[in-house]
Amino acid sequence: TPSMGLHVEKKHQITFGVVATRETKMWSMESYRDLARLIYNDDPNMKIIIPLGPGDDEIENKIYELDFPRNCHIIKEKLDALPKALAESKLYIGNDTGLKHISIALGIPTLSFFGPEPPTEWHPYSTNDHPYYYKEGLECRTQNAHYCGLSTCDSMICLSSFSPSEVFQDYLRMTKNR
Repeated sequence: TPSMGLHVEKKHQITFGVVATRETKMWSMESYRDLARLIYNDDPNMKIIIPLGPGDDEIENKIYELDFPRNCHIIKEKLDALPKALAESKLYIGNDTGLKHISIALGIPTLSFFGPEPPTEWHPYSTNDHPYYYKEGLECRTQNAHYCGLSTCDSMICLSSFSPSEVFQDYLRMTKNR
């Protein structure tokens, strides 16, 4: 059962956490779209919620521009209502952000993307229920500190190497028996 005092039924729903504090922490919107299409083709009834905040108009426009499949639904909840909306999900797939940590507190398994920062610093969770994607050994991360502090990056090699089909296989493994 979920933590944080919420007792809700899990729906046929997952959460995409597409927002982050800076671009270098974000898996590409095209990758999320392609993953959503793979999920839709496998199960058109799997609802994908995409929480966005008041300042996320650019991301919302990009979702419409990229023509995400019809099983994707943007939600705009105030922070105090967000846990209830998320608690109904079977899985969180997304960037390493506060949304991921809320999902974990709710007892939701996660698949997280780590780009510029090492997961050992920000991911103290069991990798059985909370696996993550992180490309080891990138010199660009440690040029000025123990992590990459860039806001933008031309190559995005830290996140672009993870394909939607790879994430889809993990999605299947984590949702088919839950």
